[in-house]
Amino acid sequence: MPEIIKHEIRSPELQEVMSEIPGSFLRWGLFLFFAIIVAILGVTWFINYPDVVTAPVTITTYNSPAPLVAKSGGKIEKLIVDNGEDVSNDQPVAIIENTAQYDDILVLVAFLDTLEANPDWQNDVTKFTPPEELSVGEVQTSYSRFLTYFFQFREYLRQSYIHSKLELLDQQIRKQHEYTAELLNQEKLSAEDLNLVLRSFERDSVLYYSNLHSVTLSEYERSKQALIQKKSAHSSLRASIKNNESSALRMKESRLDLLVQLDKELHQYKLDLDDSFKMLSLAIDQWKEKYLIKSAVKGRITFTSYWNINQVIKAGEILATVIPDDSSRIIARANVPVSGLGKVRTGQEVNIKLSGFPYMEYGVLKGRISTLSLVPAGEYYIAEIDLVNGLRSTYGINLGFINEMTGTADIITDNSRLIFRLIKPLRSVLN
Repeated sequence: MPEIIKHEIRSPELQEVMSEIPGSFLRWGLFLFFAIIVAILGVTWFINYPDVVTAPVTITTYNSPAPLVAKSGGKIEKLIVDNGEDVSNDQPVAIIENTAQYDDILVLVAFLDTLEANPDWQNDVTKFTPPEELSVGEVQTSYSRFLTYFFQFREYLRQSYIHSKLELLDQQIRKQHEYTAELLNQEKLSAEDLNLVLRSFERDSVLYYSNLHSVTLSEYERSKQALIQKKSAHSSLRASIKNNESSALRMKESRLDLLVQLDKELHQYKLDLDDSFKMLSLAIDQWKEKYLIKSAVKGRITFTSYWNINQVIKAGEILATVIPDDSSRIIARANVPVSGLGKVRTGQEVNIKLSGFPYMEYGVLKGRISTLSLVPAGEYYIAEIDLVNGLRSTYGINLGFINEMTGTADIITDNSRLIFRLIKPLRSVLN
């Protein structure tokens, strides 16, 4: 077989044809070939071929809508607001069915708020009357404990046993002081009387021992006896004063002991009452967290479905969404896959194609990456995109804002020339 091919190539007829190809035809052929190559290279030089990272995107506001999620499942017992109604921060929206009566919970909360409004309410418990016979469901145990300590403390203050004893002691101490003052006055008079008797005895002694013998032995002895009696009486009076002062000191000591006992008992009552108050407040907060769906921001509420009373909602299911009042700034948030994160930088241009507005008909939105999250959210990084022309597309059409609109974001990471894109694989192989 190879011999036949070699024979055909060397045949005289083929040699004759090849030898007769004109040189001009060969030159023009080569020129045309190189011209096409140059034209292709020129086209690849002038054509830009961007490198794009594609990511799902959502159009939202800078202050994102706040979804209201049910923390527990059950029937909807009550819808407190209507669809489209303005709500404030922390305002109740709906109640999940439970064993408590919501109105009774409100009554209890109002009472606790009244107590908290009075910083010295523990010392004034006799002025307050807590509501009783409330149906508060899971809060009942904590509420009963609070009522027990509340009424115990109020009864303790009303009976006021120690206060009564303190008042009696104060009266006794005052009497002791008055008696002591009277004894001191008597002691003063007794001292004057004793001084007179002493001077009389001294005169009698002088007269008795003198040679005049004007005072008899009997008179002298009576004078001496009178002096001894006055001294004894004065000494007894001074002992009574000291005993009375000692008694007053013992009363003061008893009063101090009562004050210490009162302080300990008051402290314990207040401690128990304050602890039960805090536990009750915590139980109410837990009840609210479990069964009460509240707005997290101020804005307008939009129900995600047609919810009705007695309709079952599952735990984790979104009941409604609140659009914040300060939500005028519209941005886009893209979920950049981890595989493309190395190419994405802040300041890069983005073309956004919205799912509800076909880009062939409406054009695309122009944006620029403003921030890029430092940590991933699952398998994605969050990129915030500022819309350069707002919701005005490249076709000059103003697209209406619909919160949480979805689409696709083409992030232009490298807008290089086509020729460089063709050379890049070859350069990678050579490196």
